[in-house]
Amino acid sequence: MIESFVDAMKVYDVMCGDFSGTKEDCSDCPLCQIKETCDCLDSECVMFISTKPEKALGIINKYAEDNNLKTRMQDFFEKHPNADVKEDGTPCVCAKACGYVYKCKLPLDSEMTCHRCWNQFMQIK
Repeated sequence: MIESFVDAMKVYDVMCGDFSGTKEDCSDCPLCQIKETCDCLDSECVMFISTKPEKALGIINKYAEDNNLKTRMQDFFEKHPNADVKEDGTPCVCAKACGYVYKCKLPLDSEMTCHRCWNQFMQIK
């Protein structure tokens, strides 16, 4: 279950990509099924998230659950519950070494950190 605003927005971003990438609008998006957000093209869903965050979080959580979304770190610790961790809570091993990413972006991407990489959402098939 997603509890933090940051994680909810990460899932929202994935959800938005799933629904806006296939059509001219995002009318199939779960957030757009709510009467208050029927016109997502005008950013009504963003307004809905800000005015009714609990309801929006419920919809975003359901999407994450229905689509098996979790972070790389959640998946890793489910598989390796006794793994060593760094001070920031991330695994001591690189996500690349575990097969989560093709190439480590450090130090080439100045905005990437191990913590950010491990907290990327992924879809479990």
